[in-house]
Amino acid sequence: MLSIVSQARSVRATAAAAVAAIASGVLLTALDVALVDWLDGRTTSAAEFRDAMLIKNALGIVVLAICTFCVIRLALRRELRLLDREREAKTAFAVSQRRASVSTLAASVSHDLKNAMTTVMGNLEMLDASPALDSRSRRRAHAGLCGARETLALVRQLESVATSAKSADAQEVDVVQLIENVVEMACAHDDVRSAEVVAAHGVGVSGFMLRSGLLGSALLNLVINGAQAAGANARVEIRSYVDGPSMLRLEVHDNGPGIPTAVQAKIFTPYFTTKPNGTGLGLPGVRAALQELGGEVTVGTSDLGGARFTLSLPCRRRARAPVGDAA
Repeated sequence: MLSIVSQARSVRATAAAAVAAIASGVLLTALDVALVDWLDGRTTSAAEFRDAMLIKNALGIVVLAICTFCVIRLALRRELRLLDREREAKTAFAVSQRRASVSTLAASVSHDLKNAMTTVMGNLEMLDASPALDSRSRRRAHAGLCGARETLALVRQLESVATSAKSADAQEVDVVQLIENVVEMACAHDDVRSAEVVAAHGVGVSGFMLRSGLLGSALLNLVINGAQAAGANARVEIRSYVDGPSMLRLEVHDNGPGIPTAVQAKIFTPYFTTKPNGTGLGLPGVRAALQELGGEVTVGTSDLGGARFTLSLPCRRRARAPVGDAA
């Protein structure tokens, strides 16, 4: 299935060819009319008529070449500008994804560290206040308590940085464009190059706005996972549906072996992985991203035979531009 970008480029190329053909036709018609008027005003021999037709044909070829060159030049300049904008958008999208992934991981790690350090501090505080300690042990307990407090302060700074990074991820894009960007980026991944990755959008999906970084990172992770699980002849589909006035449902399907029911219950547990070299942080990061966006992610079986990840999340419809007053 052609992406929206590929379809738009095909339309632009067809339009450019049509413009060149129309312009050439108009100029050739004008040349024919001028030649007929010139021949009507004088008596010509067969040789002169033949020379006139040769000149007309030569001029026609020149006109056609000039028109084609001008139109192609304009079309190429426009295409280069569009490619520059696409490249800038993809770069920004990739940076946003990396920032979202790092901030989600940092928030998760800082949360776990804060819980652990709170427990350590509680025990050290009780130890520091214990009357059974001698002065030397009390000094050591107090030093440990001060170190724990400093560590907890650093953890809170890390949590603050992660929260700030998430707040910076406020750029909203149309969900259709977001999914198209994810498909293009996924197809550039080494494990996805040979896979077939397609997007299918339900009625009314276009026009809904979503935060690009967190959701883009989650979708990209799921697409890569699906292609890796399916292996050769992999097929991954991203399907989008409207679930209500302000709810969207995104599904990522693959034709791999699927996920056993017993494993599905643990698939979002941090550090749990079925891959030999996996970290067990990818799917927990997906769930953390969806929770940050006010949504949820579930796993099931796809009609393609593999896994199906369903992302349900709130969103808003793009505001229509105000209509200007009539003149």
